[in-house]
Formats: sequence, structure tokens, C-alpha cells
Amino acid sequence: MRSIRPKQTYIRMFLVISIAMMAMTVPFFVWVSAQFSHYAYSEIQKLSGDKLNQTLENTEFIFRKLKDYGLRMYDDPALKNWMYSAYEDGVIQSEARNSITKFKAFEPFISKIVMVNLMTGRVFDSQDGLVQKEDYPDQGMLDILDESRDGILEYFVYPSDGKQVMALLFPSGSKAPYSGYLFITLDTEALRTYLLQFNKEIGVQVAILNEDGKPVLGEMDDRLSQEIAAKGQSIHDGPFTFRQGQDSWIVNYTSMRSQSWSIYYLTRMNEFKSKVERFQYLLAGSAAAILLTLLAFLYWNLRANIRPFSRLALNLQQKLDFQGREGTFDDGKELGVLERGIDLLVNKVDDFRSSIRDHQGLIKEDFLRQWVLNGKLSSHTKPYLESNTSLLVGSMIQLAVLRIEGYQKFADTYDFSSRKLMKYAMGNIAEEIMSGRKFAVESLDMGGDHVVVLIGCEEADLVETSALLEEIQRQIERWVKIETAAAISDLRHPEDDIHFSYEHVHELTLLKFVNGEDKVYREDDYETYMKMIEPLPGDAELDNLIQAVRAGRAEKVELFLDRLVQNMQSLPYRECQFQLTLILYTIIRAFHSIMDQANARSIQKFLEQFNTLMEVRNWLATELIKQIEIPDRGEGGTGRKLEITGEIVEYIRSRLHDPMLNIDQIADHISLSVRYIRQIFKDSVGTSIADYLLAERIRHVKMLLVETELSIADIAERSGFQTKSHFFTVFKKSTGLTPNEYRQMHKE
Repeated sequence: MRSIRPKQTYIRMFLVISIAMMAMTVPFFVWVSAQFSHYAYSEIQKLSGDKLNQTLENTEFIFRKLKDYGLRMYDDPALKNWMYSAYEDGVIQSEARNSITKFKAFEPFISKIVMVNLMTGRVFDSQDGLVQKEDYPDQGMLDILDESRDGILEYFVYPSDGKQVMALLFPSGSKAPYSGYLFITLDTEALRTYLLQFNKEIGVQVAILNEDGKPVLGEMDDRLSQEIAAKGQSIHDGPFTFRQGQDSWIVNYTSMRSQSWSIYYLTRMNEFKSKVERFQYLLAGSAAAILLTLLAFLYWNLRANIRPFSRLALNLQQKLDFQGREGTFDDGKELGVLERGIDLLVNKVDDFRSSIRDHQGLIKEDFLRQWVLNGKLSSHTKPYLESNTSLLVGSMIQLAVLRIEGYQKFADTYDFSSRKLMKYAMGNIAEEIMSGRKFAVESLDMGGDHVVVLIGCEEADLVETSALLEEIQRQIERWVKIETAAAISDLRHPEDDIHFSYEHVHELTLLKFVNGEDKVYREDDYETYMKMIEPLPGDAELDNLIQAVRAGRAEKVELFLDRLVQNMQSLPYRECQFQLTLILYTIIRAFHSIMDQANARSIQKFLEQFNTLMEVRNWLATELIKQIEIPDRGEGGTGRKLEITGEIVEYIRSRLHDPMLNIDQIADHISLSVRYIRQIFKDSVGTSIADYLLAERIRHVKMLLVETELSIADIAERSGFQTKSHFFTVFKKSTGLTPNEYRQMHKE
């Protein structure tokens, strides 16, 4: 059994999928075929029933009409005068002849009209004229006068000249003595053509049978009609099927209301079955063709996409020498080979990355970050970037910011390391797309909710770089599953102050939340931005509110909110809504996590859910108190504190060269109160944020003293010391050495 099993994975997959597809397709085809046959049979029954009902109504109408017409003739004075005249009168005879001619001319279903006068023994026939009773050629008709009749006016059939003739007799009763009678015989061929016109259709027979099962109107074999009538009498509900020899019929029937006759509508199934079989063959052929096409495509796809993995597994097996290890693999177990090979390769890559990881990447990132945050290229930064990046090859640069939307939810979902990796992936995507268009590009994780992309270019088209940013956003959402807001600066000379552009472009990404417009924001949107941050009435109260949150003073939050609401209560509705928009925007800029509560909608749309000003006030109070309290979230509280601590550490390390870095900036970045971050940092690290910041500056100085040839003044500046004297004092106090002494000692 093992010898006939294909070794190649793609062939095994093809066979398994092929069997599964056929196992699903064949039953489905059988089911569809049966459903179609059932549906077609039901439609034929329905159509036959509809036509039968139509024939019944037409027949009843014509029969009733002919009866009424016959009664009118019987009551005609001219005809009555002749039928009840005791002697022959030429005038009466002429008037009767004229009336008969008139009546026959207006009714095409009447074959002939016959009057009988028993007193004179004369018969007047519309075709043969006036004859003696004993000389009348259709004696079968006259014999009916001698039969007993119950007085009900009904059609009857009698034989005449070897044919069945349908007729009416007036008067219909035989109990009272009458001296005159009126016969009306019907044109059965005209009636059959008119009433039973479906009889001309192929495979359809329509006939009217009497109570003995004999055809009254229509053509049907006597044996067939009697068998069908007998089976119809035994089946009281709905249509039935009937087989005679090679023919199979669907029989619909119904009884007439005015006669003791029944109308039968027969549809021969032979043609129907042959058409159904042809359709089933066509369906089977089409299904087989589609299945074969799909299987061919499947084989091609598997061979093109899976076969390379089989070859890769074989190469891994040979090059990595799996034989002799635990779990020997062969060509039939490519998955095991690939799993083991990938594990080994991942381990080797990790070892390799660990072995080559040095301070070069950190130094490059530090130079870029210092350039962005300080705004100017220093005498040491520019040569380093020229030799280690391509940003300054062109004459111009642009700065773009990709901000993660819903950052608070993002931070709650992923731990610190995962967030760093995902922002690293965002930067890689940006670099890949931009470099593909021949732009020099470097991405930089600035900590927090955004990534900066620096683009080196010539006189580039701003529309082109904006379009590339849109593509970057789409690819980030596709591969990293992160929605971003993007903004880009105008063209700048490398010697310009790009710190202002960075702050400005970063803030422009918040405009998406303000107006809900999903686009890449540019500096020509600045006018809109400036309108949104115009000074507010009661601006001091709003600043006090934000400071109260950061200071962790919940009672002051309630007080300042009440004052803001009180100032707006007398405003018109639209002015009040406008003021609320600006207030909420200002608060969101200070505490980004509130933007996540607003679900990233535009502020105007978000405010529509509130019915009163007090509802907005209460919601704001709840969210701002949360910023103060930030519950530990149950059993995961310790983990959450460590996450916040890690983010604080990362932010401090990314801003070491900023001499103005303080705890308020850190609180703004984390969107927590100063009191809270001070408390959790002390609990987690065991030291204050200020002491940790100073220790990190000293660590950074030590690294630059050993790894670079920068001057002491440049190192002090890069590490965030405002004055050289302060730097020397702090470093000597920390290490017991001057910076020069420390460098010389470690260089040796």
C-alpha cells in the first residue's frame, strides 16, 4: 500500500481534493436533476390543470348559451305556430322557414334545426326542407320522441348514419302530451375545434366522456377512454398517471356541472421524459466539464505553488542533514522537514541577529531622532547621515507621520514588545513602498502612537508622495491590520528647522478625528487646523480642567466642568455645538484615550448621540475621572502597570536629547495623570522618574564616549544637558570621573 502512495505532497493533495470534490459534486448533480424533474412534472400538472379548467369553463358557457338559444327558438311565435298548427298553411310555413334560416345563421355551432308536427305528420328540416314524418331520413331522431324522458333539458347523443350526433330536444319532458317538437343538432367538429383546441398540440388529448366512459366530444380510442374513465372514478383526488403499452400519460379530469359528463385532459409523458433526459445529459456534461476544468486548474495551481515546497523540503533534508536525528524524514513528509528546517533556520537567524547586533543601529536612530526633535542638522549629525543614509543625497526632504488610530485599544491589545514590532513593520512597509519609487527613505519610531517617515527627494510632486502614503496606509491595514491617519509636510531644505514640521504634521493627523475626512493631510490644510484651535471663550477654565486631571484632583474636575457648561447654557444651539466641538478637540489632544472612547468618529457626529448639554457634561466627567483613576483592571493590574512603565522608559530613551523633557510631557504622551504615572513608576522601578531620567542621560553619555568620537560638548547636547557646567557636575558626581577621564579609561 505504501509503494503506491504518491510521495509528492502536491499529488496527494490533488487526489484528496479531487475525491472530495467528486463526492460533493455527484450527489449534488443527482439532487439537482431530481429537483428539476420534479419541478418540471409539477409544472406540467399545473399547466394541464389550468388548461382543463379553461376548457371546462368554455364548455359550460357554450352549452348554456346553446340551451338558451334553443329556448328562444322554441318560444319563437313563427316556429310555434307551425309546430302546433292542425293544418298546413303556406303563410305559417313561410314564416317558420324564415325564422329557422335567421336562427341558424346567427349560431355557427348548430348543424341543423328540425321541427316535428305530430298533428299533421310533417317534419321541417333546415337542410332537407318539408317532408312527411315516415319519409324523414333520420328516423333515429324521431324514435327519441317515443322514449321516456324526465323533463330535464340536457344534451344527448344518438347514432345517425354511423356517427354520434349531439342534440337538444324541446320540450324535454315526455309525460305531458305535446303535438310539436324542436330538435337542434350540433356541429361536433366545430365544437371540438373551438372547445378542445389543445387536442392539436403534440402529445395532448382532450375529450368529453359520458358516464359510460365513451367519447361524446373529441377523439379518443374507446379502450383507452374506458380504462381512463374507470381509473378516474377510483381516484377522487387530483391528477393521476396512466400507462398504456409504451405510452405514459398524466391525466387531469373534472366533472361538468350541467351534464353527467367528465372532461379529460391527457398529456403524454414520452416527449417530456425524453426532454428531461436530454437536459440531464446536458447538465451532467456541463458539470463534468466544469469539474474537469476545476481539477485541471487545481492541479496546475498545486503543482506551481506546492511543488516548490517539496523541493525546498528535499534541499533542507539534504543540506541540513536531518538523517540520524530524532524523527527521520523522507520525501513523503515534507511538512515535517519544513517545520524542522524552519525551526533551525529561525534559531540560526536569532543567533545571527544577536551576534551582529551592536550600537550602530541605535546610533543611527539616535542621530535621526535628534535631528527631528532638535530641528537642525548639527556639525556632527550631517556628516553621519550623509555617510550612513541616502536622505541628504537629494536637495529636498519631506516629513510624514503615520499615527495609529485607536491607540489606547491598540496598547491594551498588544504588549510593549509586540507594539514595537508592529510599528517596526509599519516603518518597513513605508520604506519598501517609497524606495520602490526611487525615494531615499528612513522610518523612525518616535514612541507612542506614531511613526515618522523621512523622505529624501528632489523637486518631487507632493501629489505623488501623498498618493504613496495612501498606498502605505492600505498596505499597513492589509498586512498589519492597523488603521492609520497620515499627514505629510511640504518640501523642506535639509537645513530648515524640521522640528516645527514634525510637531505640525503630527498634529495635523488629528484633523481626521475632527472632520472625519479620510485622506492624507498636507500643510495646505493648516488653515483649517488653525481655525479649529482658535482661542476659546473660557480658555482659562479649560486649561484649569486639564491641569486638574493631570494633578489627579477629581473634585476640581467637576467644578471646572460645571463652569464651562454654565458659560455655554445661554448660547444658541449652533454656537453651543461649535464650542463643544472645540472643547472636546482640546481635551482629546491632551488625553488621546478619550478619542478611543469616541470610537474614532468625527466630533460633530459623535456629539449627535447626546440630547442635552448635561449629557455631554456627565460623559466628559466620567471619562476625565477615568484618566485620574485608571483602574488596575482586575487580576491583570500588575501587568498593566508594567506595560505603562515600559512605555514611559521607551519614551524617555527616545527623548534623552531633549533638555526640556519633563514629567508633564510624559503624562501627555501616556494620556495619564502626573500623579498616577509618578506612583506606578515608583512602584515598578523603585526610583522616581526624575532620577531615572538623569540616570539614562548618564548611560547615554557613557555609550557615546566609548562608541563615537564626538566632542564632549556634542555628547552633552545629545544627552539633553542644557549647559556644559551642569553636565560636568552631574557626570563627575555619578561616575567620580570627568568625561575625558572616562573616555580615556575605556578606550584603553
